[in-house]
Amino acid sequence: MTSAFGNILRDWRKQRRMSQLDLGLDANVSARHISFIEQGRSKPSREMVLNLTQCLQMPKAQTNQAFLAAGYAPVFQQHANNNTNLAQIHSAINIMLENHMPYPAIVMDNHWNIINANECAQSLLVQTGFAGHKNLIKALISDTPEKSSIENWHEAVTLILQRLKVELFHLGEDETLSQLTSQLEGHLDLHSPKPRLVDFTQAVIPTRFRIGKNTISVFSTLAQFGSVFDLTLADLKIELMFPADDETKKFFTQSM
Repeated sequence: MTSAFGNILRDWRKQRRMSQLDLGLDANVSARHISFIEQGRSKPSREMVLNLTQCLQMPKAQTNQAFLAAGYAPVFQQHANNNTNLAQIHSAINIMLENHMPYPAIVMDNHWNIINANECAQSLLVQTGFAGHKNLIKALISDTPEKSSIENWHEAVTLILQRLKVELFHLGEDETLSQLTSQLEGHLDLHSPKPRLVDFTQAVIPTRFRIGKNTISVFSTLAQFGSVFDLTLADLKIELMFPADDETKKFFTQSM
């Protein structure tokens, strides 16, 4: 008879496309032992649960669920935002946002909700018509190529959809992110011809926004805290946007 933890282990092993032998080799145990845990015939120790979840690269929230299913207390904590232990992390985020001026920078959670943004990003959201949305994916779902400020709408949304699918693969069965991904894919299917081709021969594929008489082109890089283990802060991502051409650089420099 399988156990709750055994079911979680099997599901995540399949999600990572690993055999019992693959996982056993990574965890330094036998495939037989992995099989026994999945069947509920062997109860793993707390150390083994941590070992297996790390080998499967399970997100922190899902790791906590696995610990509870195995009968242990969660390993990762979720502190209040005003907790003194988080003060320096919040300070670091604010420094990154401020230091990135005059270019846009936003902070999002793993469901693409905007948590924070610097002055330039706030202005860009207003000018592109996205300021009324807290969630960037929902903003895109409410947008269409005919009315959008994004000139290369088909290309930009296709790339974001690909990024969502990669994030969903990492997070596993995240219902909210799964729904957002499905909704965006359905919206793209309605408004974009198939096959949707993206020119990957380019060194960088920017998103081009039409703002008044200007066209600005930006590309992004993502920053996350690899050594932060608080559940909320560990999932935050800081998206730093950079100008893709001299005209865009001039636009931001003069605007801010």
